Amino acid sequence: ALTLRALNHRPLFWFKRERNPDFFDYTRRIFDRAGYIPAYVEEPAEHDVLLARIARGEGMILLPASFSAIQRQGVVFCPVAEGDNMPLSLGVIYAPHQAESVQQWLSLLDDHLTTR
Repeated sequence: ALTLRALNHRPLFWFKRERNPDFFDYTRRIFDRAGYIPAYVEEPAEHDVLLARIARGEGMILLPASFSAIQRQGVVFCPVAEGDNMPLSLGVIYAPHQAESVQQWLSLLDDHLTTR
């Protein structure tokens, strides 16, 4: 696996801090601890545009490992050594009238995750 430090000063597609300040700051602390200094480039909204720009050599992005299943000519997926320090967090957005079914789903999910 590559280390983040090995990618220093290379263009990194990343979201604007205004979109998610807490997560942006969290990843920035991880980058700092790893000695990683990216050259930030604004991330396109559409993934197909993002992958096309990566294929053209305009930058790279850090994504969950599940994205490695996507096959795109000119794009290579490679794990980074610090990947375990960047867990994927999930959030749930729902309408108030769905609260009971969402709570049941969250309880089921919590039971599943705590048994691992």
